[in-house]
Amino acid sequence: MRFWSPGASTASGSARAERFRSQNRIDDQVSGNFLGWEGQGLGWVDFQGISLLASMASRPDVGARLYFLVKQLSPEIVLQELLPRNLPGGYALLQRFWSVQTSLETVLAAQWITCVSESWDSRARIAFFRKQREQRPELELEYVNLQEALGPVNNELRARGKGRFFPMPWLVDRVQGAGLLLDSADSALTYPLAQFGCTHPCLGRMEIHYFHGPKKTGWLLLLEDAVPRTWTMERLKDCVPAAATPKLPFLGIKSLPVDGRSGILDRMLLTSDPDRFRLHLKV
Repeated sequence: MRFWSPGASTASGSARAERFRSQNRIDDQVSGNFLGWEGQGLGWVDFQGISLLASMASRPDVGARLYFLVKQLSPEIVLQELLPRNLPGGYALLQRFWSVQTSLETVLAAQWITCVSESWDSRARIAFFRKQREQRPELELEYVNLQEALGPVNNELRARGKGRFFPMPWLVDRVQGAGLLLDSADSALTYPLAQFGCTHPCLGRMEIHYFHGPKKTGWLLLLEDAVPRTWTMERLKDCVPAAATPKLPFLGIKSLPVDGRSGILDRMLLTSDPDRFRLHLKV
């Protein structure tokens, strides 16, 4: 059993607790990385930079990704570890979908980057993708696996009136995890309608979400690393040219969770409020 201590003052501990309270509510399901043990049944967990004590139901390795239920926020924060059987129903569906999506993009990427022209539009890319599937049995198998994993996910979305998710693997030479939300019956549309991820040479790992609806229209930037304080908005616009497009308002910057995913699917299938970033899953 490896013991761990935050090694901070009482004031620092209070600040961590207040930050966690401001970001979460009772009955939220949150995820974090195990740091070490405090004692029997109590462990320290890192929640996106906030280290807190939690009640443990398992004996994880240090660094393991775990999931917790927020039982109480005051006067003390009470967190209870959730075992896999207690996680939301969409958990297993998304784990499988993300796994096969990553596998398909990996198989596709090597040849795609050398064969696809930057000048191609979407139709040319889709036509080439179909041709590649016909010529490469391993790619066709990966695509079949993706569609099989996507079916149950879209069934869950339709049951909630959220439409269906449409992945776009033919963009893999530019971005990863690209997808659109189609045919939604929800008039609020507070969740992103499109998403993609990439690694920017200046900004690092990032996601961009596009919104269109009565509550929110524009695009949101999620970054794994904080933007340097010395950066101006003009420099940010130089790195991400879409920020300078007046037709699509820039909605600001949020932190990308340590597991690198905060897109359409997890926000609709794993939370009750799609406007809030809660449970994030690691593939």
